[in-house]
Amino acid sequence: MSFKKSEATVSRNREKWQRNLTTFDQSKPTRRHVAIQESSLATFCRMPQKEQIVGRSKFLETEVKSRKQREVELSKGGALLWQNKLNFSMISEQAVCAKIVKVLQLYDKCCRKGKFEPLDELFDITKLSGEWLNAIDKELYHKQVDRKGRVGYSTATEPLESDTKELGVVDTDEPDDSEDYCEASSDERTPTKRQYNKSQTATRLVTCSNLSTKKAVKVCKQLSTEGIDIPPCQFVNS
Repeated sequence: MSFKKSEATVSRNREKWQRNLTTFDQSKPTRRHVAIQESSLATFCRMPQKEQIVGRSKFLETEVKSRKQREVELSKGGALLWQNKLNFSMISEQAVCAKIVKVLQLYDKCCRKGKFEPLDELFDITKLSGEWLNAIDKELYHKQVDRKGRVGYSTATEPLESDTKELGVVDTDEPDDSEDYCEASSDERTPTKRQYNKSQTATRLVTCSNLSTKKAVKVCKQLSTEGIDIPPCQFVNS
């Protein structure tokens, strides 16, 4: 003899089961969108984040099918960035490739757990105990680590309007060429010589004076308008 439930009981149980069921969209782990990095790591002007390493790897997937080859390309780009742009002491190429592999494995792990906070950390292949060209490079490295890569290096400056009142900049020592023009005759005027400052001017403003890179560029721009030419190799906020 079979036992049948009433229609009201069946409807009540059906509604209860529907509430307890989880749809596929709610059950699958949410994946964080990783921006595709089309440019090579060698073109960067600051220490990249681990998320940018993953973004560059995703872009290389369209060109290079082998994951091992993509890891080699990423390690080459990182080595060029550290050697040519940042001038930081770097670990060996084998160690760089191993760090690249760990970053990609970390991304796979984050996708499984649905937590992507570790990708916000800096990708660091610096060898602190290695040889440094000067103390300024080492100081810049610590600045980038403290500010999570928000301080960078670039070979070009952005056209920014100078605002000396905002920075509180006092008048700089400028050569007064007016007397030379008065003494020289109008027919024999010699062109003024440009006075070049070293490219470390903006570096000292950032590292020693605790100025932001944006304000340091403004100061250099003001000095340039006053007649003191500064080479375009300066620190900017990239």
